[in-house]
Amino acid sequence: MENEVLLKALEKLFDEKLSSVYQQLDSINSRLGSIELRLDSIEKTQQTILTFIKEVDKEFYKVEETYKFMNDLKSVMSR
Repeated sequence: MENEVLLKALEKLFDEKLSSVYQQLDSINSRLGSIELRLDSIEKTQQTILTFIKEVDKEFYKVEETYKFMNDLKSVMSR
């Protein structure tokens, strides 16, 4: 009986002492959620930029090859 009363008193004391810690953890968790959303958005943006750069690089290569071909053709025709 005494042990149960002592246990209940300890639980109440811990709950009172830890309530502020729990509130801080809840606050941190809510901010963490918004940070995770922003991080996801940043990762999507980075992926979009990377895809764009790859496409531009392909197009640049095509233009460069066409330019070389045109110069070769021009030199052959001028002979």
